Amino acid sequence: MDTPPAATWEVRHLIFTTIAERGTAPDAAAIAATLAISPETARDALTWLSDHAEIVIDPSGDVVMAHPFSNVETPFKVTIGDRSWWANCAWDTFGILAVLDADGTIHASYAEDGAPARITIHAGVPAGTGVVHLLLPAREWTKDYVDT
Repeated sequence: MDTPPAATWEVRHLIFTTIAERGTAPDAAAIAATLAISPETARDALTWLSDHAEIVIDPSGDVVMAHPFSNVETPFKVTIGDRSWWANCAWDTFGILAVLDADGTIHASYAEDGAPARITIHAGVPAGTGVVHLLLPAREWTKDYVDT
């Protein structure tokens, strides 16, 4: 079995709590400083988490995705009051609201014509109009999270 490097679960927890609180993930240097670990330990944990589909990192080692959150701007945004988060896809917008256990608004646009799509969630019930079209079957999603 592939054993995670030291501090891996603390790194994962910090990533998710920071995104939930601030809307963006910390970089490796901030992770190392916050957890009082070496930058190498932080990078090793990030790489392990990415290799095991816990997160997605870019070639520099920065967090790109921590499902359902995106650490980069996308066409899928969730707002709760005056706070907002980017989602990786339409499906993940609902995931953000579920993870945060909150009502909010999903802001997206249709791929075919760029028309806005807004869905408001109140008491867990969606209101508005829209269609979520998943371009790939679910069995294909893990082959390339970024392009999916």
